Amino acid sequence: MTGPRSAGGGRGPDPGGRGTAALVAGLALAAFTVSTAVVLRVAALVDRRHAAAEGPHAAGDEGVSGPRR
Repeated sequence: MTGPRSAGGGRGPDPGGRGTAALVAGLALAAFTVSTAVVLRVAALVDRRHAAAEGPHAAGDEGVSGPRR
C-alpha cells in the first residue's frame, strides 16, 4: 500500500474527519428543524389567541352562519 491512508494523517478513530463533519451537519439540521417547529407552533398559538380575541365572527368566517362548535 502506498501513499497516505487518509487526508487527516491516519491517526485516531476518525482519520479523515468525515464522521465529525457528518455529525456536525446532522446536529445543525436537527437544531434547525426543532427551532422551525417551535417558531411555527408559537405562531399558531398567537394566531389562535388573536382570533379568539376578535370574537366568533372574526376574519375568515365569511359565509358561516350560527354559533361555532
